[in-house]
Amino acid sequence: MEAVIGLFVLMLGVSHSVETYCDGRQDGAQCYGPLGGTVVLQLMNNASEIHKFQWLNKNTVILEGRMNNISSNLIENRSSFTPSDGTFRINKLSRTDGGEYRLRTFDSNGTQSENRTLQLTIQAPVSSVLLVSGCLSQGEMKVSCSSEGAESPQYSWTLDAHALTDSELLSVNTETNSITLKQHVSGTLVCSVKNNVSSNSTEVKISTCGVETYCDGRQNRAQCYGALGGTVVLQLMTKASEIHKYQWLDSKTTVILEGRRNNIVSNLIENRSSFTPSDGTFRINKLSRTDGGEYRLRTFDSDGTQLENRALQLTIQAPVSSVLLVSECLSQREMKVSCSSEGAESPQYSWTLDDHALTDSELLSGNTKTNSITLKQHVSGTLVCSVKNKVSSVSTEVKISTCGVETYCDGRQNRAQCYGALGGTVVLQLMTKASEIHIYQWLDSKTTVILEGRRNNIVSNLIENRSSFTPSDGTFRINKLSRTDGGEYRLRTFDSDGTQLENRALQLTIQAPVSSVLLVSECLSQGEMKVSCSSEGAESPQYSWTLDDHALTYSELLSGNTKTNSITLKQHVSGTLVCSVKNKVSSVSTEVKISTCGVETYCDGRRNGAQCYGPLGGTVVLQLMNKASATHRYQWLSKTASILNVRRNIVLSNRLENRSSFTPSNGTFRINKLSRTDGGEYRLISFDSDGTHLENRALQLTIQAPVSSVLLVYECLSQGEMKVSCSSEGAESPQYSWTLDAHALTHSELLSVNTETNSITLKQHVSGTLVCSVKNNVSSISTEVKISTCGE
Repeated sequence: MEAVIGLFVLMLGVSHSVETYCDGRQDGAQCYGPLGGTVVLQLMNNASEIHKFQWLNKNTVILEGRMNNISSNLIENRSSFTPSDGTFRINKLSRTDGGEYRLRTFDSNGTQSENRTLQLTIQAPVSSVLLVSGCLSQGEMKVSCSSEGAESPQYSWTLDAHALTDSELLSVNTETNSITLKQHVSGTLVCSVKNNVSSNSTEVKISTCGVETYCDGRQNRAQCYGALGGTVVLQLMTKASEIHKYQWLDSKTTVILEGRRNNIVSNLIENRSSFTPSDGTFRINKLSRTDGGEYRLRTFDSDGTQLENRALQLTIQAPVSSVLLVSECLSQREMKVSCSSEGAESPQYSWTLDDHALTDSELLSGNTKTNSITLKQHVSGTLVCSVKNKVSSVSTEVKISTCGVETYCDGRQNRAQCYGALGGTVVLQLMTKASEIHIYQWLDSKTTVILEGRRNNIVSNLIENRSSFTPSDGTFRINKLSRTDGGEYRLRTFDSDGTQLENRALQLTIQAPVSSVLLVSECLSQGEMKVSCSSEGAESPQYSWTLDDHALTYSELLSGNTKTNSITLKQHVSGTLVCSVKNKVSSVSTEVKISTCGVETYCDGRRNGAQCYGPLGGTVVLQLMNKASATHRYQWLSKTASILNVRRNIVLSNRLENRSSFTPSNGTFRINKLSRTDGGEYRLISFDSDGTHLENRALQLTIQAPVSSVLLVYECLSQGEMKVSCSSEGAESPQYSWTLDAHALTHSELLSVNTETNSITLKQHVSGTLVCSVKNNVSSISTEVKISTCGE
């Protein structure tokens, strides 16, 4: 019999395209393609070597070409052939694409030179992996792994990054979807599922079975809690040896436990409990609802006189046995996430994102103590929901990425202008409800009937594989929008006699949404800050800016209004700067903490030959001595020119006094607005009161341009890896380092190369908060980006 304690983990992800490759140059090749995804078939080495070729399915010519020229492609709307490498890429695979294909090649005389077969099998990829665990009667844990949608799945398991061993497994081997772990096993358990077209995995932190609580019952009327099916440890006294006689009774005055000093006289529930006289604790196992109620501890002295009559209230609660996270994208790209706890009584909820509490900039609605929250459009990362009650706590996490873009347009007026997001969804309101219209047709600019219906019945839908019509509200939802979906459409309606009632036009424009926003800032010569905002991919972007949640004012702006993509801020301005970018189909914003311009470095120049660095345009603080009062006279020279001349605490001359200052009390020389000409070798010469040389010490000052901005650019590679490049604006001799979710990247995450270069390649499964840090001898800056697996 399985106990109620368990764990439930679901790996959620936005559906994305899967791509496979197959070498079909051998006769009888077996290839696999992912349902809804892409397959790349290597049909030949190079088409230029073949006079004529045909690729057929059941005698239907799918692809035909001569040398490098394509004569015909029956599925050109979702495929492409590359003559130079002989590959045929087919997108949006469906079940009907499966079957046997033949490649026939001919020489210049028309003689067939080859007739080769290829078997293409379409499989549904692994879209999600679910882990469910339950505790068994002897404390073992049974864990089952199921894969959503996947065909012919193969399973494998690891614990703390190593294969499970016989000392951890009770049964069965690690190639099945269900295993049983021994009582002592805990750690990070990973189930990986793969088939011929994809792979996915999910992990869960497991601990040994059974919930145990502790309660100090030495105060009268103590309130204690025990977990249903678990164990409670009640501290009834400090130690039994000090008490001549004691009884523990339930609400019906039945004596449950009785003892005399260290000797147990009776225990009514000894088959599932134990009393420890040395520390006065009573441990009760396998708690049930009937164990709840009021109990009393009575103590007596050697004469039988009652010393104490103390009450204790024990409440039995069902523990949190599993936590389930469910997310859905809303119409404006917000994400609603609900957290439900299996079995738990009086649950309390809390949420974190990437190990920090959710903030107002991330939350659209709902505080973090409810079981349902709504996240703003830009939010992504590792979301954790924790659920606890008086007896237990469980948490689960999910990697979330931003929602797809969905727009709505009311097309019930003639010549309505509607917008749809490239790759996203548009919901078109074509009518109020279909039941009122006898016949309706929706046609494109070529008068092709896309949708036809009679009242609530759909007669035909030419794009039914990516769209749906809802008769009850007259909306037509089109998914996976492409450029070819743009254009003019017409809705024609007819009465029962076939008379046309309406012929209404609608213009649909497809725009690329704003996919990311980049802020780049640079300090100008007078300490102003120029900030530029660029939006990746967006068409017809509109910009707006705020500082610390208010619109920028003339006292903060030097030039540029707040509707341009570039502004210049005055010298004193600092705070949280936000650039928001929107177009007709989407909006995204990003923020940056800005501080006033200028970089400052410090260098201890009290040793001969010291190497110091100063930032171009910034400040360097040079420690020339401990304090000036200890030296009678000193000069600081560049080449042979005297820069600074001092007697004890009195500065006699300072050639750079308009941009420098010397502090005699600590011997530091501060030079501002550094330029290239400030670099070079300097000497400090000191003299005693007789004019004798005491010291002639050298210092080398090198001027470097600081890191003014860091840009992260990433691209998805053919096998689902992600190449990320980090570039630093202006910096000289930059050094790079990378972290993911606050830890150094590991070999399990890196495909190539090490983390000290400006370009890395991440493996397919990697997601989270990626940070690139760039430093040189005068400054350091880092930038971060939320990455999700390719195709999401």
